[in-house]
Amino acid sequence: MNDFLNLSREYLEAGETLYQQGKRSRPVAFCYIQSAELLLKGLAQRQGILSESLRKTHDLLALWGSLHESQDKLISLIEELSSIDPKTTRFRYPAQEKEFWDLDYIRDRVLKLHDTDY
Repeated sequence: MNDFLNLSREYLEAGETLYQQGKRSRPVAFCYIQSAELLLKGLAQRQGILSESLRKTHDLLALWGSLHESQDKLISLIEELSSIDPKTTRFRYPAQEKEFWDLDYIRDRVLKLHDTDY
């Protein structure tokens, strides 16, 4: 049983439920970004390389780089998500200033990650 992969799917489902209800808010974006982070941690756990430092990091690129069996075709998705939210903390707290982000873009990238066979 892989708790990270299960939790990743639950965050994805929560994001999808809110999205389908027409919600376009920071908490919805957080669900998608958190889902991506947990997916990478789940893959690391599956490979037996989920160290305490990886468990605690929120850095998508660091998580991706730790995987032994990375799929090069997915690195662009990780890089795109990381450019929006490098430490997966952007959507956890209220915005400090006016900002723009595209939920549809975030959603599309996370769904593609989940649709890939690992």
